[in-house]
Amino acid sequence: MRKIVHLALLLLVFTAFGLCAQVNLSIVADNYALAQREHSSTVPGGVEVGVEALPKLELVGKLAVDKWQWQAGSDSSGNSVLYPGLGVRYTVWKKNKLSAYGFGAYNWRLNSDADSKVSFVNCGLGFACRLHENFALLGEAGLQRNETVYEEGVEASNVLSYNNLGLRFYF
Repeated sequence: MRKIVHLALLLLVFTAFGLCAQVNLSIVADNYALAQREHSSTVPGGVEVGVEALPKLELVGKLAVDKWQWQAGSDSSGNSVLYPGLGVRYTVWKKNKLSAYGFGAYNWRLNSDADSKVSFVNCGLGFACRLHENFALLGEAGLQRNETVYEEGVEASNVLSYNNLGLRFYF
């Protein structure tokens, strides 16, 4: 129920912005969840909705899905986890069909039966190449800080580099 309320609120906020501004939808092979080496993970898919707030500034809502499988001997386990997020993109350079932007986002894990809270803060530089008026290829590279807080109060964090590749549609 909590997941549905979070996702409904995100959808409502971005729908309101979308009625007033230019909107884009990005589909990315989001690699931030691949840093967890204790299990094998499929490449999680991510969907980002960008809404233009100012001429060079976009507000971004994100939803990624990670499906993983863990196996040790005859024991195995698997799960699908949702990672919603909020962030910004700021265009630093634009010429013809190419543009470069800086981005930052905060993502968290939605998993009600987990014994820990996981969050990600990432920032970096991205490039978009418009192949058509309504279609672009994009690539992003940056740093990400992962933080896990367990029920016992123990915290763990690390910083790693990552990259995303995807498609962006403009409406």
